[in-house]
Parts: sequence; structure tokens; C-alpha cells
Amino acid sequence: MRSFRVWVACGVLALAAAWCVEVARSSYTCAVCRLMRVDTECLGVVRSRYSENECSRWYVAHVEPTHGHVWRRGACTRLNNLFGVRTGFACRLDDPVWQIPPSFQQQIYQHFQDPREAKALFQDLSDADARADRGRPTVRALVEWADQGFPDTWDLWWARSRGGTSGELPTVR
Repeated sequence: MRSFRVWVACGVLALAAAWCVEVARSSYTCAVCRLMRVDTECLGVVRSRYSENECSRWYVAHVEPTHGHVWRRGACTRLNNLFGVRTGFACRLDDPVWQIPPSFQQQIYQHFQDPREAKALFQDLSDADARADRGRPTVRALVEWADQGFPDTWDLWWARSRGGTSGELPTVR
């Protein structure tokens, strides 16, 4: 009988501990190819799961088969306990690249004469200074460029959208 109580007490403690263990899920996307990654972290162990999309597959086939991913975190991390019960969120401002759907980013790549120039644009968009200074205006200009049917080149469109001042052109490496 005593061992039964010990087992019950251990079980209750294990359930209580499991209830308190936090599981964090964060989403990431590569600013360059838009491969998606979800990191699940529990007790210091991180497991990553990757998922392709139309842009990431197109990028590998048409621009470069391999590249160093430029991971940008999504706006929110979801927090659960081990039973899957939501315990909270940890949120911040999202990265400008998250405002561009992968299928739209693929279209942008296809409207650059050299897609590596578009790659440089998306890398620059994810740079900390660019996010603060040019991130949202660049995304807005890309959307307007697409809405107008991609007239001219991106460089000309960007200069025109900034009032004709070519000095504000996003850095293209």
C-alpha cells in the first residue's frame, strides 16, 4: 500500500512538472529563398522542421542551388506546456520580409534581369539598418511596382518612388 502511494505521489509530481515545462515554437523564413523553418524548443533542446514553398523551389532551380540562408524570425513565438495548452505569446515587430508572401517574392525575382540583384535587395531588406530606415518603404514600393505590372526596372521604379532621388536607391551588392 505504501509503494502505491509513492507511485501516485510521483505521478502527480510528474504531471505537475509537465504542466510547468514550457515549449516554445518560433517561425523563421530565409529572406533570400523563403524556405520556412519552425524551431520547437523544450528544456534547452531545439528541433527544427523545414518546409519548402514555390519560391524556395524556384530559387534553387533558377538562381543558385545552394546559398547561406538569411534567417528572419517571425513576429511571435507561441508558448505551450507539454500537454499543448497555450501558455502565452512573445511578440515583437515583424521583419519587413514577412510582409512579402513567398509567391510574390518569386514574381519579383522573375522581373529582375539578374535575379542575384533581387537577392541582394532581399538581403539588404533584412539588414538591421535597412529594416529601420528602408524596410517598409521598400516593401511598399515593391507592391506598387507589381500593381503597375512591373514597368521599367526596379532601380528606375525605386528612384521614381523616392521622388527621383537616385541617392536613396537600396544597396545592391
